Amino acid sequence: MDAASRRQLNAICCVKTCVKKLLLQFALASLLVGHVVAQTFAVVVRLPLYSKPNAAVTEFRNTLYGPTWSGGNSVRGSLFSINSDGTGFAILHNFSNIYNNTNSDGAYPDGALVLSGGTLYGSTTSGGYFGGGTIFTIDTNGMNFSVLHHFEGADGTGPIGGLILCTNTLYGVAGSGGTNGYGVIFKVRPDGSDFTVLHHFADVHQDSNGSFTNAEGIYPSGLLV
Repeated sequence: MDAASRRQLNAICCVKTCVKKLLLQFALASLLVGHVVAQTFAVVVRLPLYSKPNAAVTEFRNTLYGPTWSGGNSVRGSLFSINSDGTGFAILHNFSNIYNNTNSDGAYPDGALVLSGGTLYGSTTSGGYFGGGTIFTIDTNGMNFSVLHHFEGADGTGPIGGLILCTNTLYGVAGSGGTNGYGVIFKVRPDGSDFTVLHHFADVHQDSNGSFTNAEGIYPSGLLV
């Protein structure tokens, strides 16, 4: 596919994604109308402006852990913990500023954190040595932050939706990049070794109706199950 066709496809996909999100919000609002359940609601903590928490929190021994997509010291996101009763809020890590879309630790974390023992694992959609995002690990006490993998492009770009841990292996998807530029499925060991691309999503072709198609889909997003 040539560059112009790729830009056209990207624009179409962005519009479709926005429309789907609006329709989902409308559907949820419609379901809630006339169906109010009495519950006790309390704000546990108010995060700073622009923090934008965007994933489910992970619970361990009455402590919640999660990422914010933005905010933090450099407005590139952070990792936080808080006790389930709302006390003890703490920032575990602030992602550093980016220059030419690169930094040492990643930027804009996305997806819930994965917990194994006293160690958390997650991913960022941008930043890192090559600007394609990172896979990282950090202890639940905020110590020993380390990047397990920097995405370069050929191995995927912009991991999104979080990771899963299965039989001592982390699995996830990158929303773009790879051989054809349309995303990959990957795996890596918790110590950063044996990073492997399991699948490169296939290139697309324009059919007689002007639609861009392939046999398997493009731009994966979300958590694998």
